[in-house]
Amino acid sequence: IQWKDSKYSDDLFVGVGQDVTERVQIENQYKNLIQNASDVIYELDKYGFFVFVNNFTAQMLDYTFEDFYNKHFTEFIREDFRDSVSEFYSNYDKNNSNFPPLIFPILTKDGRNIWLSQIVTVKKDDLGNVVGFSAIARDITQLKDNEEENINRQEKLQKYNETLNKLVSTSYNENDSLITILQN
Repeated sequence: IQWKDSKYSDDLFVGVGQDVTERVQIENQYKNLIQNASDVIYELDKYGFFVFVNNFTAQMLDYTFEDFYNKHFTEFIREDFRDSVSEFYSNYDKNNSNFPPLIFPILTKDGRNIWLSQIVTVKKDDLGNVVGFSAIARDITQLKDNEEENINRQEKLQKYNETLNKLVSTSYNENDSLITILQN
């Protein structure tokens, strides 16, 4: 029960109690949902420093919660993407509270790359001032690996096709060996 006392005069106080059990249960449900989600969920202050990470984020990256707090989000982004990600989030539309999805790699504590597809929402106070950012991201490393594998496969197929076309369209004399033909 949540109590609120009001003083009406020197000798008259009125106390009102309100049952907040249902509200507390709902808050706990949402807290559990966020903490146990299998997505990267975090919040940053308006300067880009972590103020919250869910359990999945810490476990996936092999960091403790203390490793995140008071650290800037760019410290976890792969170095060759830091500037472009920072620029992307610095140039947001001030009238819009949502960013388009962004894909970039982050680093685990042991240096492994994990690719994220991330959506960020701007948090504003009652006056419309930016007070922070909420982010939800999904690990798309497997998709990126498959994409890279498909690109490599396509490049190999193109080379094979070019070589076959060259072999078929070129006339050779009887003295040429297969090795000589392939080297040309």
